Amino acid sequence: MLLPLHCLVAGLLAAFASGLGDAIEAVEHEHIEASTRWLLAGCIAALAVIGALAGLKSGRRGWWAAVVLVPGLLLPAAVGFFGGSLAPARVLWLLVLAAGAGLGGWFFARRASARGEAGPA
Repeated sequence: MLLPLHCLVAGLLAAFASGLGDAIEAVEHEHIEASTRWLLAGCIAALAVIGALAGLKSGRRGWWAAVVLVPGLLLPAAVGFFGGSLAPARVLWLLVLAAGAGLGGWFFARRASARGEAGPA
């Protein structure tokens, strides 16, 4: 199970790196192509799903997965659908915010675990 998951994550990171290269080139034109925008957003959303499923499998509670999934799916979808008019820097910062939701979920799970309210941290 871990090897296919590792291959999937490695492929997502490689695709994301490719999209970042295109986004850097798009700064000059102040516009990210729709295909690049969707590639970046799709990678972030897929990583959020993988992270939430891995967290649930390791014993995290359902609210933790929701904290990761809601912004991890909604922000990339919004960037994909409505990000055509945004500058490349704004697109990337919105995706950083979506990816950071996983870290926020981890932080809140650790605090709740310390208080004895949640499963493993």
